[in-house]
Amino acid sequence: MSTKGMGSGMVRYELKIPFVTVATKCDAYTSFDHVGGWNHTPSLPRRKKELSSLLMPGESLDISKLKTTTEGLQEYWIQWKNKTTQHNCNLN
Repeated sequence: MSTKGMGSGMVRYELKIPFVTVATKCDAYTSFDHVGGWNHTPSLPRRKKELSSLLMPGESLDISKLKTTTEGLQEYWIQWKNKTTQHNCNLN
């Protein structure tokens, strides 16, 4: 994650997301989100509460460490197994 041009009115924001191949669709994280912003602490507890109802039973949110750009953008990146998208998966 990087930013360039803060305060210029023309910020360039780049995000690189690695995708990992998994054996089955039920092993995949099928949803992705973030929480954060410039010059304030991300409201992670609130976002976790908002997303918790979307999880497959027995699963949890996979949350990155806090990522910060040199210009002050702070973000947590969140992924999870989505109960709607993966409703056909066996629940162990």
